[in-house]
Amino acid sequence: MTNPPGKKDKKDKKTGEIIKFMPKSVKDLSATCKLEIRKIWIWNNFHKQKDITSKHMEKGLENEEKALTMITEHNGRLYFKNQKSMSNDYLKGTPDIIHETGVIDTKVSWDIFTFMEAEMTKAYEYQLRGYMALTGLESAQLVYVLTDTPEKLILDEVRRASWKMGMIEVPQEMEDLIRFNMTYDNVPKEKRVKTFEITHDEGILQEIYARIELCREYYNTIKL
Repeated sequence: MTNPPGKKDKKDKKTGEIIKFMPKSVKDLSATCKLEIRKIWIWNNFHKQKDITSKHMEKGLENEEKALTMITEHNGRLYFKNQKSMSNDYLKGTPDIIHETGVIDTKVSWDIFTFMEAEMTKAYEYQLRGYMALTGLESAQLVYVLTDTPEKLILDEVRRASWKMGMIEVPQEMEDLIRFNMTYDNVPKEKRVKTFEITHDEGILQEIYARIELCREYYNTIKL
């Protein structure tokens, strides 16, 4: 996999090669990056979280085992959920799966539409590169899985529909349609697993470490 060009990346006029933008100072950090650092600062100092939970997170947690089973069946090899957290001077994390030659991070898609659009984002790429650095392994996979939505979340969607329509109960046909849209028996199992793979790149890892140093510098300037 190649790294897709970012908004600030430039193309070399002679070679056509993409020159990746890397922040050289704190002022070069994006607004999104700074926002996430401020969230970490607030958590570390006051234990307050902006985003506690969401239906997407709930489905991911509820369906961890289902996702692991689907990946095992899809790849034809047995995987076990990793429970061990790791850290170094720059990173810490808990890869979902660690096997002989690489790591796997699983993402449970909310629905078939988000699954279709699923891709290797820059954030996920950096997460995987961090996992490779922590484990010393040379390859990593990001695996999206499309699983049936848990019954509790289906009923939540039915109730949400009733509130929007100002009804105590939605018609049975509508409940059936909601349930149909949130379960995927009619989608072949082999099409419900999507994999993106990258390999270790020491140059990119060092760029990540340099970015972390800038993030730490910004972190130390934050005040309430």
